Amino acid sequence: MQTGVTNNHFKMIINEVQGYMDKDEDVPQELFIDFVGELKYTNLLLPAIMEGDDLIFENLVSDEDESAVLGLYSDDIEFESQVDPEYEAIPNEIEYYVELVNDQDLDGILIDQGSLDFFIGKDLLNNMPFGPEIEIDDDVEGYTPQELYDIAKNASNDSLVEFIKSGSTKFEDLMLELKESSLLNVVACDEEIESESGIIPIDEIEDYELCTTGDDADEYGILFTDISAINDTKGEGNFYCQMTLLDDFIDFVLRSDMAGIIINPGIDDYLISREYLIEAFGGLTYSNPKFKYAPDYMFVL
Repeated sequence: MQTGVTNNHFKMIINEVQGYMDKDEDVPQELFIDFVGELKYTNLLLPAIMEGDDLIFENLVSDEDESAVLGLYSDDIEFESQVDPEYEAIPNEIEYYVELVNDQDLDGILIDQGSLDFFIGKDLLNNMPFGPEIEIDDDVEGYTPQELYDIAKNASNDSLVEFIKSGSTKFEDLMLELKESSLLNVVACDEEIESESGIIPIDEIEDYELCTTGDDADEYGILFTDISAINDTKGEGNFYCQMTLLDDFIDFVLRSDMAGIIINPGIDDYLISREYLIEAFGGLTYSNPKFKYAPDYMFVL
């Protein structure tokens, strides 16, 4: 069964890095920073067999120097071209694989054996500046579902809208505006969901999908500054809004190999590129901890 994992942005960077390495040249610092940033948000595929709660996998061993490495793959095509069908493709984040390399005392990881053959040694993995994990403060009392719905209905984000319309290119100012914003994302359902209160717990819904935009080449996460911006552009279908927990949303966009975020698509079409998101998101937090229950509910428009 295919995972849908792609890592196309990471593969473009890694091919650039490999080009310098093949010529025995130093990788430029800026390119190395881009490489580390993309690697942090990869979901590389591990060939493994699940036996109950146990994950069974085999290491790749070199006959030349007796080194043992963890073989990983960047997408379904690479995986299926090299791996025996008895193995399942298990996607995991890079931090998991770094921990696995250390626990198993391996020499590193090998990405896309048989094509790219990109090796990252154990020492380099352990010294990569991935940045701290972002955690929501559990001691803060989160907004109730009704409070979240009231905020969604009254959201305007006037300061952010003014910044967008100003044409400013000051990236730091944009990040400050986002930190103070209360943005909305949209989900689509196959069937209409009725709710007298207008509040719908996500765990009661079987099929729903986060709305995005773009094409086969580039997909974008979409956010809105207010409900009217959603209603003006939503078209036909069963659509509902959520208050956006921005840290989770950015993380989802990056790990889903999207090209960035567009705010108010069809109206302002304000683009925040993937490169900017990675630069801004390294260990910083943009979510108000009082919104920590926002992903658990969606609201009638």
